[in-house]
Amino acid sequence: MPSYTVTVSTGSQWFAGTDDYIYITLVGTERCSERTLLDKPLYNDFERGAVDSYNVKVAEELGDIVLVKIEKKKYWVHDDWYCRYITVKTPSGDYVEFPCFRWLVDDKEVVLREGKAHLPQDDKTSQVKQHRQKELDTRRKTYRKVQPTHAVFFIMFLEAEDAH
Repeated sequence: MPSYTVTVSTGSQWFAGTDDYIYITLVGTERCSERTLLDKPLYNDFERGAVDSYNVKVAEELGDIVLVKIEKKKYWVHDDWYCRYITVKTPSGDYVEFPCFRWLVDDKEVVLREGKAHLPQDDKTSQVKQHRQKELDTRRKTYRKVQPTHAVFFIMFLEAEDAH
């Protein structure tokens, strides 16, 4: 039974750690792993500044790991978590790094792509292509919301300039 070693780095800023449940799903070119709870018995996982490692066992090799899904689910009270990065060591000994550098707030799922730069035409699977498209759509919506606000402030600035 193949085993992948998943290393998770929690940020070192204040309140970066969490007591919430953290789940991971590894997405490969051949198949996906089961959703796996990352937890060590009698150990305080995901503390501020910690780097924790876990074994994820799968029935068959997944192929090249192209995406990682992480989910945070409430344990007691809502507890934000800052994930710096996730590294996956494959059964063949290769390391794949997935930068995150973001806060996970509430019950949330985040999908991360490998940290290496790839051109869109070099994406290996349809899942990666769909993920890239979803990211682009989200960013377009975000910037569409921001632009009108900037335009209003710019017009107000120009009007103030004209008044002087």
